[in-house]
Amino acid sequence: MDKRLRWLLIGIATLTVAAGLILYPYIPQFIETAKEWANSLRTVLTVVPLWLYALAFAILPSLGFPLTFFYLSTPLMIENVALAIVFALSCVLVNSGVTYALGRYLVRSWANRLLERRSVRIPEISANNENSINLLVRASPIPWLLQNLVLAIGGVRFIPYLFWTLIIQSIAGSTFIIGGDSALDGNWMIMFAAAATFAAVSLGFSTWRKKNGKPRKSSVIPCH
Repeated sequence: MDKRLRWLLIGIATLTVAAGLILYPYIPQFIETAKEWANSLRTVLTVVPLWLYALAFAILPSLGFPLTFFYLSTPLMIENVALAIVFALSCVLVNSGVTYALGRYLVRSWANRLLERRSVRIPEISANNENSINLLVRASPIPWLLQNLVLAIGGVRFIPYLFWTLIIQSIAGSTFIIGGDSALDGNWMIMFAAAATFAAVSLGFSTWRKKNGKPRKSSVIPCH
């Protein structure tokens, strides 16, 4: 492991423990407040059938609605955490497909027609650098909708696009769902562990991006 990354991970672990000790007296109040909010949201969601919630989950993020909201609210719809994760990831994959179609066949065509007036075309990402670019974008902090559109407009193939979506969102989504569910149950140890895990994985990806952020010269196909 890179020495700098190791020290950063140690720093995150230390800060997590220190934050836990400092915030310990306030945790019960925080959890009670979170439960009140969750109960209010649960009251609203009780009138929403699961199929309609799934439809909203699959479509609204394509319009810019925050994906995090659905991750945190899914445990309110499905009490079993494992089933909640499977359900959420299924909705995310459907949403990825919807956004890919919009970006690839609608937005890209419109953008190319606009740019053709200036004799410019959007370059396509070549297959030999496709996986690294997928990972770079998926592990980046840019909003979910923009991630999907950047990859779709760039011309990445659908299967690699979906594969890296599943890999990254399995980590992010599971962390949010487990952490949120633990907060509702009052299990702050698991909640902090989920938060620390997410921070450590994010840091790892951030370090990887800095080292591999420059694509090879063959990563894009020049337009003619």
